[in-house]
Amino acid sequence: MRFGAADSRGAQGRTTLSYLLMALALSASVVPARSEHATVRGAGASTCGDYAQVYQAFRLSKDHAGDGEVARSAAANVLHYEEWIDGYILGMETSFKRDGVGRDWDQVDIGKWISDYCQEHRSDIVANAALALFKEMSTARF
Repeated sequence: MRFGAADSRGAQGRTTLSYLLMALALSASVVPARSEHATVRGAGASTCGDYAQVYQAFRLSKDHAGDGEVARSAAANVLHYEEWIDGYILGMETSFKRDGVGRDWDQVDIGKWISDYCQEHRSDIVANAALALFKEMSTARF
């Protein structure tokens, strides 16, 4: 069969392939952060000190610059971390069958919690902060 030709699976085959690709993409961020053999990539590999600095810049720009270019840039930097953390929490929920662990947490709560953790553990990596957050969410929920 040539590339792009319709097959008997049709849309169902494309949907299955989409889920498979999504699972493969998520699996890279679901590795145990504390494992000495794990490779953490992306924002999760950054130090908590880096995150704390970005989060503080975001808070300051929001307080002092309003909706200006500086605030938008700071928000984009924080979003980079938040998206990684959200993916990590979702992956952990799925892996450990803990649906709804983060249901009662909004982005402000998560950002503040990670920021507080990172202020105290500046040399740690963000993946470990996300793991600690997941444990906190699990304790509060179950």
